Amino acid sequence: MILITGATGFIGGRMLEAFIEKYGADAVVGTGRNPSVIAAWQQKGVTIVGGDLSDAAFVASVFQQFPIKTVIHVAAKSSPWGSYESFYQSNVVATRHLLEQAQTHGVTRLVYISTPSIYFNYTNRFNVKEDEPIDYPFVNHYTSTKYEAELLVRAYAKHFFTVIFRPRALVGRGDTVIIPRVLHAYHTQRLRIVGDGKNMADFTSVANLCHAAMLAMEAGEPCNGQIFNITDGEPQVLWDFIRFLLQKKGLNDQLKRVPYPLAYGVAWLQERFNTWFKPEVEPALTCYGIGILTYSLTMDISKARDLLGYQPLMNPRESLLEFIAAEK
Repeated sequence: MILITGATGFIGGRMLEAFIEKYGADAVVGTGRNPSVIAAWQQKGVTIVGGDLSDAAFVASVFQQFPIKTVIHVAAKSSPWGSYESFYQSNVVATRHLLEQAQTHGVTRLVYISTPSIYFNYTNRFNVKEDEPIDYPFVNHYTSTKYEAELLVRAYAKHFFTVIFRPRALVGRGDTVIIPRVLHAYHTQRLRIVGDGKNMADFTSVANLCHAAMLAMEAGEPCNGQIFNITDGEPQVLWDFIRFLLQKKGLNDQLKRVPYPLAYGVAWLQERFNTWFKPEVEPALTCYGIGILTYSLTMDISKARDLLGYQPLMNPRESLLEFIAAEK
């Protein structure tokens, strides 16, 4: 049986859908934390249980209840804001619990969905490979704890087959983060081109990530313990991509510009204010968010092509159109 964590979220939900389509509903079980989404899946005859993966007893109960042999670990706390402890519990402790139970119950394969935020360091970076040295501080707690979790997963490669994916900027039908945030910023008149507007960005269709996960199900020993960049393989000029979105939504694509130092300075002040007075509230602007809108980051996917046989099925603009079509 295949366990998919985070199945009530965007990525986990698409994974659940894809694996059910290929292997059947009886072969898949999901976990999640959104009661309404759980109920919706259950009404379709899908097995999905609610609980917190940082709770060791809950994780143990899932493995005791179902004969799980494969884990697709999607669940995470993903945000540029929050306390280190909250990220540590959701990203490191939860992963440790899954790995421990996986070893105890004879799991043979685990796929971990990580993040290429690990590569971000407020500089332009192109064709970044998985093994490039990390000689800079991580940009936030999300990034540092996802990297900690990666180290745990790699350590378990001696017990069972593990693969780590670093997908960049996931988009497509069901997206709850990237495209909705861009549209919200537009409708609240806060969407501005930061810097010269020429920065490049990789995107990953969620359909391509699901495809990569399917390939990992059949991958051989050379892939064990490996990290793979997963993207659509077609870097975009970020602001051209955003303009394309606005055009397809019938919105004005003529955006105002703001200098990077000014935008970063405002974000820095907002972060300081919230840190001191509203630590539980994410600022409207964060330094990381401004950096992502300004600096180029593209990734080399040749390792995934060569070892996994990965070939993207969709490109970024097709994924964007998929999102728009699903809204109608």
